[in-house]
Amino acid sequence: MVTNSITHFTRYRLLPHSISKPNNRDAEVWGEIDTRSREFIKAMINKDKNTLKQYLAKNISINSNEFEIVTINGVTAYPFLSNINDFKYRYRSVNGNIFTVGYELLDNKGSWVIVLDYINEDGIWKLQNIMNDI
Repeated sequence: MVTNSITHFTRYRLLPHSISKPNNRDAEVWGEIDTRSREFIKAMINKDKNTLKQYLAKNISINSNEFEIVTINGVTAYPFLSNINDFKYRYRSVNGNIFTVGYELLDNKGSWVIVLDYINEDGIWKLQNIMNDI
């Protein structure tokens, strides 16, 4: 199992930046998380609340056009994305049982990174937190 690692992708090969090598399970998990993240971002842009609910852990709910995220620090709101022209994978990391992935979002004003934290909830990888990394 890879812990506390960050891996950067190129178009054709994986470049690990960690002491331990990813195993087959890690590759399967990252593949599933990447697919779920891309589907989640598309559903958020389309404001498809029924699809979005499938990706959320128990600590996140949907209110109007934003997410309500309950963490140990309290409750925060994260608005649905809008006017996004494109998004690109940027990075991933593992810290204990939390798998984190970042995607660069592009709109007419510039770009920023959305950070998605996943946990395994009842055998399914679910979003535990959503935040920005500028």
